[in-house]
Amino acid sequence: MKRIALLILLSLCIGTLFAETRTLLAVATFDGTSTLHDFTGSGTSAPTRATWIPLEEGRGVLSAKGIAFEVKSLSTDHKKRDKNMMKMFDPETHPLITGEIKDLRLGDPKAGKKEGQEADKQDLTIQLNGKTLTVPITITTFQTEGDAISFTCSFSLSLEEAGLQRPSVLGLIRVGDNIALTVYVTLTPQKD
Repeated sequence: MKRIALLILLSLCIGTLFAETRTLLAVATFDGTSTLHDFTGSGTSAPTRATWIPLEEGRGVLSAKGIAFEVKSLSTDHKKRDKNMMKMFDPETHPLITGEIKDLRLGDPKAGKKEGQEADKQDLTIQLNGKTLTVPITITTFQTEGDAISFTCSFSLSLEEAGLQRPSVLGLIRVGDNIALTVYVTLTPQKD
């Protein structure tokens, strides 16, 4: 029993020794519905420091805190809709939407799967509108090219659960509660 505990402790220490500091950049696209028509929008995160623990065969474990999107930078490329979106988010009170990923397993075909399940579901913690939400994400792509690592994840977010008042125009046109998000993430080596 002591040997097993020692082996586990040793493997954790070795993983920490080989941890790499990387720069994480995320581009999020969001798709919503309304009673009039569907819409899409996007935003880009500020560069964030992330920890990547490489494993065999290109796989690894990623952790990052403070993945931040400025609310004012979110856009649907439609002036009136963007104005209503800013009113909903209240960027003066809550200027950032932040995310945290902890021990996200990437490139592992078994990570987060149960028998009969196809998607790789793991958790993302989001701070939005003064609330902390934990949402399941699905890793849809993962690849390495040279020193760069990239992956795509998707998830759904309820505006109501986030405490946000859905925009409405004249009480007739109303935005749907669920917003579908796709996040494209790139990790590059940290420059000294």
